[in-house]
Amino acid sequence: MGPLLSPRLPGVMLLRAEATGPEFARWKREIKSAFTAKGTWGHCDGSIPMPMPGAGPNFFSPVSQPDMQTTLLEDRKAWVKKDRDVKLDIFLSVSDDIKLEVFEVGPPLPPMSMNAKEMLDALDDHFDGFRFEDYHHMFCHFLNLHIDQYSNIEEFNTEFQATLEDLLDHGHPLSNMQACSAYFSKLRCTQNPWVAKQIQAWDNRDQEPQLAQVMQQSPPWSIIRPLTMSTKAGSTHASVPASIPEEPPMDTPPYSDGEDTPSERSVSTIPSPKPSHSRDSSNATQRSQEITIHAS
Repeated sequence: MGPLLSPRLPGVMLLRAEATGPEFARWKREIKSAFTAKGTWGHCDGSIPMPMPGAGPNFFSPVSQPDMQTTLLEDRKAWVKKDRDVKLDIFLSVSDDIKLEVFEVGPPLPPMSMNAKEMLDALDDHFDGFRFEDYHHMFCHFLNLHIDQYSNIEEFNTEFQATLEDLLDHGHPLSNMQACSAYFSKLRCTQNPWVAKQIQAWDNRDQEPQLAQVMQQSPPWSIIRPLTMSTKAGSTHASVPASIPEEPPMDTPPYSDGEDTPSERSVSTIPSPKPSHSRDSSNATQRSQEITIHAS
C-alpha cells in the first residue's frame, strides 16, 4: 500500500505520526507549494494577518466613519472564512493520531481555538528534532555522488538535486554558491574545459548564477563520458600492474642437515612488500640453525 494523499491538497502526502523531522520538513514544503498556488500561504506564515481596526478617534477625526467600520467587519469575516478553509486543508492533511496528539481534537473539524498559523506552529514544535547521525549519513551520500555511477547527465542531475533537497529537509542546506562549486567538482572540474570556463567567468558576472541555470547549461554526455572513462582507466592502471614479473630460477646446492629444507627456502624467498617480514624470516632461519647445532 502506497502513501496516503491529502484529500484537500493535490500532490501532498498525508503526514504520519511517526514521521521524522526531515519527513515533516518535506511535507511542509509540499503544503507550502500547494498553498502558494492557491494564494493562501500568507495565513500560514503570518504575512496575511487578521484585519485589525486602526487608531481610534483623534483631534482631527474625532468620530470614526461608519463605512470604515462596515468595511473592517466585512474584511474580518472574509479573513476568518479563508483561514477556516486553510485550517481544514491542514487538518485533513495529517493522520488521525496527529489530530488527537497535537491538536487535541478528532475529525472531522479542526480546532476552533487555533488559526492556521498556530496549527503549523504546533506541528513545528511537535516534529522539531535534529539528529546529527541522520544528517551525517545524508551528507556522506552527497559527498560520495560520482557521475561515473550514472548512464546520462539527466540521471545525475536528478539525483544531485534530490540530495540537495534532502539536506534542506535536515535543516542544513548548502548555499547556492556551495552547491554550484560541488556540481563543478562532480563534473571533473580539473579535466572539463566547460567547468574551467565557468569558474573563470564566475567573478565577472553581474549576478551570481543559480544552480538550476548551471545544470541546464552543463555540457552534453558525449563530452562528459570520455572524461569519466579516462579517469577510470587511469586509476586502474595506477592501482593494478599489467603483469607481475617472475623471478629468475636460481641454482641451489643440495641442502645439508644444518640448512633449510626446500619448503622453508621457498617460503623465505617469497618477496614481501614489507621489510619487516623478511627480517622475521631471517631471524627464524637463524634460530632453526641454532637448534640444529645444539641438538647435534
